[in-house]
Amino acid sequence: MNYSSIVFREFTHESFQRIERYRQEESECIASEQLEQQTICKDDNDKHHCMIKSSKNETKEPKRMPNKELAVGETLPRVLQHRFPSELIGEPVEEIDSYYRTDYAIMVINRNNTIFRFSATSACFIFSPFNYFRHLAIRILIHPFYNTLVMLTILTNCVFMTFKNVSEVNEYVFTAIYTLEVLIKCI
Repeated sequence: MNYSSIVFREFTHESFQRIERYRQEESECIASEQLEQQTICKDDNDKHHCMIKSSKNETKEPKRMPNKELAVGETLPRVLQHRFPSELIGEPVEEIDSYYRTDYAIMVINRNNTIFRFSATSACFIFSPFNYFRHLAIRILIHPFYNTLVMLTILTNCVFMTFKNVSEVNEYVFTAIYTLEVLIKCI
């Protein structure tokens, strides 16, 4: 894969507008292809011949595939690790995988150079990708300690469930922890 043309940019309002423009261009391209298909079919009176033509056109078009090296949970390729600016660690950046160019997606790289993707649309119809609380939730989610804390909480809860006489306070504590986890992930 050629990574020489990749530039890391912080996700801004202009980035969001660029995604919308890409989506508009793609929808116009799809609409023009469908219109072309319809004109071919109208020119041809034989429906069987029309179906053969449409199936041939579908096979000519290469299907876009996501880059496996840039998948969620993967480490940023070594070539890109050296080029990734340290001030963008933990910050939302524009998508570098062309497969996701028309998706409302943002990419976040943590200190371990692990790739995370989040939706660039408003979470719960309230928190935009530029909202402070959403930014804080993303920072918590990408921190390596967060996954460890969740696993330890689950294991501790399992141990407490094996006891016979456990106070209800423990249940409330674990319920509060799990609720907080869900809220962080939803935001």
